[in-house]
Amino acid sequence: MALEDSKLLRVRNGDLLSHVERSPDLAIDLINLAGQRMRWMNRPLNEQVFLSMLVRLARKILCLTWEQSGSRKVLPLSQSELAEYVCAKRETVSKTLFTWPNRVSSSRHVAVLSSKIAPP
Repeated sequence: MALEDSKLLRVRNGDLLSHVERSPDLAIDLINLAGQRMRWMNRPLNEQVFLSMLVRLARKILCLTWEQSGSRKVLPLSQSELAEYVCAKRETVSKTLFTWPNRVSSSRHVAVLSSKIAPP
C-alpha cells in the first residue's frame, strides 16, 4: 500500500539495455547503485559478525535516538525489542544498559543518550 497516489512504470529489460548501450554514464550509475545497495544490505551481517554486542547496541541506540537538533529523544522500545535489533538476549541488553549509568537511562523502556555523542 502506497502512502500517497503513485504512478508505476515498467521498464523492460531490452529497453534498459538499449539505453545503457547509448549512455555509458547510465551503466556506471547503475553499477554504483548496485554496489551501494549491496553494501547497505551487507552492513547488518558485517556488524553481527565483526562487532561486539556492546558496540552493536550502542550504535543501534545512537541511530534510533539521534535528532539533527542534537537534543535527547526517548526511545520507546522495550529491552526485548532492542535485543532483537542487535541479535542478543534481553538479559544481556539489560546488563549492558545497567553498566552504562552515565550514558543511558535504563528502565522498562530504553531512554536517553547524552546529546554530545555524535551519530554513527
